[in-house]
Amino acid sequence: MVASKLIIVMVNTDPRNGEELGAPFFQATVAAAMDYEVDVICTATAGQLMKKGVAERLVVKPGSPKTVYDFIKDAHEAGAKFYCCSPNLDLFDMTEDDLIPECEGIVGGAKVIEEIMENDDAKVLTYSRSFSWSAPGGLFDRTPTNQRSVYRSAGGSAGEA
Repeated sequence: MVASKLIIVMVNTDPRNGEELGAPFFQATVAAAMDYEVDVICTATAGQLMKKGVAERLVVKPGSPKTVYDFIKDAHEAGAKFYCCSPNLDLFDMTEDDLIPECEGIVGGAKVIEEIMENDDAKVLTYSRSFSWSAPGGLFDRTPTNQRSVYRSAGGSAGEA
């Protein structure tokens, strides 16, 4: 059986790193254009993208005339639906009136989990910022892995390039 729905969960996809933002919105546009039902859930740091004025100031590639908001509008026009997770309202001092018009509404964690776990006709793509929870900075090192290169020596100890 081929799935008919794609759920894209953007968790901590950091708006400060524009290059992280192109793929999820582009893939949402393509899937919607292919007549799949597409829901894009923006949660945690990525929830800021649903706030008016944020995505309009961001670009995927420096110098590009196309903003991240343009990517969101393209996906929405193709049929993708966007949602903001409810904790983001408090986290980023937002109200429903602050949300971009392309945002269909607010969803809670239970709704997201229920949709993923109970919908056998859906596939899920997640986008999040990668963090290292091990050496070189110790168990709780949350330095984004894209900001440093980590390698393991033949003996298994971690090092930094």
